[in-house]
Amino acid sequence: MILSINDRLELNIECITQLCGINVQKKNNIIQNIVKYFSNTKYAEYEDKDDCVFKIDDEVVGRKYYTTYYIANISDLISNIQISKNSIMKKHVDYINSKYDNQLIYEDIVAGYEKIFAKINSNMKESGIGLMLDFTEEKITDIAQLGVTRTLELGYIEKMSNYDLYVEYIKIMKAYYKGNPDKILLVLENIDHYLNVEQYFSLMRQLEIMTLELDINIIVTTSIRGFVYINEKNITGINVINDEVFSMPMIEELQKFFEDNYPCNYNMNEKDMIYNIMQIVHDIGIDGYSQFDKEYVFLRLLDESIGVHMGKCNVKNNLENAFLEK
Repeated sequence: MILSINDRLELNIECITQLCGINVQKKNNIIQNIVKYFSNTKYAEYEDKDDCVFKIDDEVVGRKYYTTYYIANISDLISNIQISKNSIMKKHVDYINSKYDNQLIYEDIVAGYEKIFAKINSNMKESGIGLMLDFTEEKITDIAQLGVTRTLELGYIEKMSNYDLYVEYIKIMKAYYKGNPDKILLVLENIDHYLNVEQYFSLMRQLEIMTLELDINIIVTTSIRGFVYINEKNITGINVINDEVFSMPMIEELQKFFEDNYPCNYNMNEKDMIYNIMQIVHDIGIDGYSQFDKEYVFLRLLDESIGVHMGKCNVKNNLENAFLEK
């Protein structure tokens, strides 16, 4: 589907959407606009919310279209795994707790607290204090007031690896939303800053599985070379954000484009094409960009298709080199 933001920017949105490119500031602005709109965050007085128009496939969508979760860094992950006011863990724990009748247990707890507070108030009265203490019974039933998230070894979750934190967060979200009809938007920003490439691919595969189980759209942003997950199903969800915005077509269309336009006879196969795109994906759409090697023939072809021109670079093949020097 196509997400249009204020009729000025269009992005291909799939179950998993990857925002690539080295223009981090531009990507962050896009993410902040998306998150603010769909999270129902209050707009400041100087922001004209009437100027914010979000469309999906040319249909205007309201701010409640998604239930939105935004993870910008590891601190956000930890906060959502801990039992805090708005965390996914608190929602899940409250849901689990609601399935059981704990009334008799709570009555015993209340009776115990009544005895404790009676002793305190008796002592205060003997001291001539004209006040007493009371407690709120509702808070006793709120697990979030008492619960602290630990690892299975009772360790601090802050000591978990970044990868394990992402994995546990996904597990909690899947458990809470299983069978839930809510339409979810999960935004994971700058994920390449916290994982290595192998961990990134592993996590993306797990996110793919989650999209089969929940009604969810996931947006991931990366900017480091090699951090892009490409296969036949997700390639159209790759958008490169630089001086120009480039959205990947289907693999068959991309392969035909290169076969028709490559400057020399090159035995094009899908595996090699995907490898070369992985090397240059973050550089697509940068005006005046210059680099070396075969994959930059791919980059120049894609750049020229959107009106962006590269600087000079050199490769070993004379025909490729002549094309890049045009």
